[in-house]
Amino acid sequence: MRFVVAAALALAAVPEPAAACQQLPMAFFDFGSAALRGHEIARLRYFADQMRVQSGEIELIEVVGHSDRTGSPAARERIARRRAEAVRDLLVSLGLPAGIVSASGAADRRPLAETDDHVREPQNRRVELAVTFTPQARAAAAARREEAIARGEGVPMC
Repeated sequence: MRFVVAAALALAAVPEPAAACQQLPMAFFDFGSAALRGHEIARLRYFADQMRVQSGEIELIEVVGHSDRTGSPAARERIARRRAEAVRDLLVSLGLPAGIVSASGAADRRPLAETDDHVREPQNRRVELAVTFTPQARAAAAARREEAIARGEGVPMC
């Protein structure tokens, strides 16, 4: 089970296995840049703090960089990859195990905002995160969810 960011500018609660409606932080970038801004670093620091607590339950944190539709296709690939690497490097520097954090670039293939070529779109200059939990963590979360339902407690339906 994976949790993929849909689209959010603010950090919601950190995901618990089997709580797929939770959102993860995204980092946005200036045109032509892979440099993280202060508020993006703060959100990612909070995320890293929460993930360190759960690191034994995490199989993989995927960091995927994106670009807008400016520049050549090769340039879009490069900047998307550099953005993902910048976030991955920050997460690892903040204590997440390097072996569970991967970085890749999707360039302009999955835009948040559809645009024509050569249009600078800030929403598309981003990094998204996806967390894959271990089967044991997912099973434990499912058991907690079922217990809550049995006790008549509300659980998210998303």
